[in-house]
Amino acid sequence: MTGGRRPLGAGGAGPVSDYCHISRIAGHPANIRDDPGDLSELVASIKAHGILQPLVVRPHPQRHGWLVVLGGHRRLAAARLAGLEEVPVVVREAVGPAKDIEIMLVENCQRRDLGPIEKAEAMGALRDRGYSNLAIAKATGLADATVCTYLALLDLDAASQEKVRNRELAVSVAVEAVRKTRARQRQRAGQKNRSAGMRLSWEPDHFTERHPLARKANELCDAREHNMRRRIGKVACGQCWETVIRADERSAMAALPGANGTPPAPQPVRGRPE
Repeated sequence: MTGGRRPLGAGGAGPVSDYCHISRIAGHPANIRDDPGDLSELVASIKAHGILQPLVVRPHPQRHGWLVVLGGHRRLAAARLAGLEEVPVVVREAVGPAKDIEIMLVENCQRRDLGPIEKAEAMGALRDRGYSNLAIAKATGLADATVCTYLALLDLDAASQEKVRNRELAVSVAVEAVRKTRARQRQRAGQKNRSAGMRLSWEPDHFTERHPLARKANELCDAREHNMRRRIGKVACGQCWETVIRADERSAMAALPGANGTPPAPQPVRGRPE
């Protein structure tokens, strides 16, 4: 390795700690993510500009002269695909497996390509290792409120987390559902932290385009030109929903026996058996 060089293919990236031949760098066996995901854009960027952010590594415990990646597994994989022979690295002292995992977790929290559930899981793992929300925020450079938002996703049950993972459920909606459920549970119990250890299930809105009266409510709202009102379920405003629901109730009541002054059909009376 040689120090003081610039990233390969980068014009003004400044000095880095060292360079290492790519064949002498190994992935960490405890890396949080086995699948690096789609690397096509990162490979193209490395071919054009080189690796602008050095890999964080430590000496390999068994192989002399080798390094183990702590931060930068995707960059390493992309560099191999891009055909690089050397990559910039920052070498950390070996401090033990526990610290290795913490460094990798912090990097995963900072990654832009990770989904909200994966980031939440990384932050949850840090919390399990004794990190407070404030400590996670300082380590990752995120706001304390952002950390709280991610961690709230871990209170969802597995099915709801999968909906967030598949982008079927927005993070904001899921977190709001968690907070409302927590508030209701605290109100019932009269104490805080009643929901600790419980998994919450997100329930979809009732008034959506799947509602049997959605089409009528939408047409009525469009006809009334309620364009500046919030549309519940992205269908209609509250007033138009109420109008079509009440009209439907009146129609249902009118169809009942005995409605509008019509006497109900006489029911046969069975005598008590002798």
